[in-house]
Amino acid sequence: MPQVANQSLLEQGILTLIQQVFKKGFDEGKQNDYQLLSRKELCSQVLHIDVNTFDQHFRFQPGFPSVKDGSLERYYVPAVHEWLMEHQSIN
Repeated sequence: MPQVANQSLLEQGILTLIQQVFKKGFDEGKQNDYQLLSRKELCSQVLHIDVNTFDQHFRFQPGFPSVKDGSLERYYVPAVHEWLMEHQSIN
């Protein structure tokens, strides 16, 4: 990367690191072609908990994100992740 006027080596290094992290996150995001998951898929592949635990502690909480697919509920992983981040408790 060519040095820009008034930019120190430290600033260049930080900028390069940020660009690498951003690119890595972007590339990983492209690889994760998220789809709507069933309750069992969400529990086993994403949350790593039993479906009964999911039902007791998450599924029926106000605002927990789900989409109706006929008579089934489906879950979009990024929405579930965002909900969990917004509703975590810190003791």
